[in-house]
Amino acid sequence: MSQDELCAESALRGNNQHTVRGRTRGGDRPRLAVAGIAVALRAVAAVAFTSTPVGLHDPLLYQRFAQGIAKGQGYVSFNGELTSYYPPGYPLFLGAVQWLCDLLSIPGSLPIVAALVQALLGGVTAWAIVGVGDRLAPAEDGVPLRRRVGVVAGLVVAVWPNLVLHSTVLLSESLFLAVFACFLLAIVRAVDSGKAAELLGAGVVLGLAMLVRPQVALVMAAVVVAALLVRRTPAQRALVVVLPLAGIVLALMPWTIRNATVFDRFVAVSTNGGDNLCVGFHPNATGHFEIPEYCDTGEFYIDGPDAEYRRNRETSLLAREWAAGNLGALPALSIRKLWYTYQHDHDALRAVESYEEDRFLPSPVRNLLRWGSDGFFVLVAAATVGGGAMLTRRWWSDRRGEPLVAFLLLATATSALVPVLFFGETRFKVPATPCFALLAAVCLVAVFQRDGEVSV
Repeated sequence: MSQDELCAESALRGNNQHTVRGRTRGGDRPRLAVAGIAVALRAVAAVAFTSTPVGLHDPLLYQRFAQGIAKGQGYVSFNGELTSYYPPGYPLFLGAVQWLCDLLSIPGSLPIVAALVQALLGGVTAWAIVGVGDRLAPAEDGVPLRRRVGVVAGLVVAVWPNLVLHSTVLLSESLFLAVFACFLLAIVRAVDSGKAAELLGAGVVLGLAMLVRPQVALVMAAVVVAALLVRRTPAQRALVVVLPLAGIVLALMPWTIRNATVFDRFVAVSTNGGDNLCVGFHPNATGHFEIPEYCDTGEFYIDGPDAEYRRNRETSLLAREWAAGNLGALPALSIRKLWYTYQHDHDALRAVESYEEDRFLPSPVRNLLRWGSDGFFVLVAAATVGGGAMLTRRWWSDRRGEPLVAFLLLATATSALVPVLFFGETRFKVPATPCFALLAAVCLVAVFQRDGEVSV
């Protein structure tokens, strides 16, 4: 190659890099705008709807956990006993917020300060989902269309009424969604690049999500499928699974070690798994939350670490024994669990008013929020089904060439069906909403974009 040709190639490469950087900066603006919309809506909702929790429900419990952590007592129950009953991620997060409130001498402000912080987390969630959506449209559709899918997915998350209201209450959903969305972004990038550091980092983020909701570990099944489909050597495919698992171990290890000192036994994350199982699997199970006599072991987690560990072990055993002896009842029970999970989408509205114990909203406002939440959910659910069908068809036509599509489809399924393993509750669909938004965006862009249908 001549000197002139080398110079021309160098200049072309520099121009291309400049163009890519320009496109990246241009692509960041709508992404940041979507995140800004998410933050703004949640901040307004925080000011309008945040109140002090009333009644013995999860928000009040989380507030008590946060106060103990901020005072240096550690993660303790109402009785002052060290515990790991609820997953520690959200109590530790709230404990940090409570510590900040105490430092600034603003007592009693945890609900509103936490809501404002959670508004920022909503922006993080939307920002990350835009990044994931950018990778969903096929490369042949071009950069503008690919970005359109990401922006629409981010907007769905940003304006989702139930998610906006969830950011105003002391519940773990907003924190989980932010961490889970960051994991989705990290893992699709890591699978695409195959870089060891990115795969390990994605596992660490998933481990952090497990500290908020341990059931999210099921999404590793989707990672395994993506690893099998990606066009790499067997050793490289193995790393796509092994390195995220190593990252999970790194993230969980400090808390698991802490639990070993408290319980003198292995407890990876939390001890409420047995209760959740037993609520869903017992002789009179309805598929919804209840406190069955069948699961009464005579002890509870507030009785101390030993009692907490024993109860978790015994209720797990009771649930497994009943399920194993009643296999014929499980299909119908599973359907009922899904019905109780997906029957409506105004669970956050109930939490805002402390589950009907503090009905401070005017009836017209309550009705508007209720019907708006449910109506939005119906539209998103329909688009999710359509987008899922489109992506399934696309994956089926090129099964080895679409590992990220296969990952998203299976990640959606594992997230959406978690209640079958425990019990049905409308809150339990919230962790799957980022996946729903991504599938819905594919459908919405295909329906409304003017340049023709998205390639599927």
